[in-house]
Amino acid sequence: MASFTEYIINERDPADVYLHWDCKYQLDDGVSLSVEQTGAWCYDCSMVVAAEHVPSLAALDARIADLDDPNHILLVGFGRAALDRERITLPIRRSWRSHRESPARCLECGSTDIFALDADDCTEPRHNKRFRVTSGGHASMCWDIVRRLSPEGEVTFTDDPAKNIKFG
Repeated sequence: MASFTEYIINERDPADVYLHWDCKYQLDDGVSLSVEQTGAWCYDCSMVVAAEHVPSLAALDARIADLDDPNHILLVGFGRAALDRERITLPIRRSWRSHRESPARCLECGSTDIFALDADDCTEPRHNKRFRVTSGGHASMCWDIVRRLSPEGEVTFTDDPAKNIKFG
């Protein structure tokens, strides 16, 4: 499975991005942490790509504080087990983030020269490209591409057949 978002660029050019479901950080203590992702314009790839979303510590603190809300979206939509998983994961994510030094990376090429498409309608400032979400959802894939990243977001392993990458 993967999620996808379709965009229209400058009201004429279609683009889409698939976010990877089996994409995890391998932390130094052996813990795996799922990579939060967003669509982004990668200046090096010159296309819309999946990229890391590296939340601020303040945003993570707000998410942790929000776990006690009796109307939390996870509790309402998915039940107690989903909220309990978030209670376990968010402190790990906050600890990882407190040590993270590099900015978010493109998950295709590893560049940090990206513009996150974090709104349904946004304009990147360098080339004045407008990106507007037209649709999105979930898709079944023939196979799930596995990606493992270092805590700084560098790919340490992938089974992506489009990549002819040798690691370590």
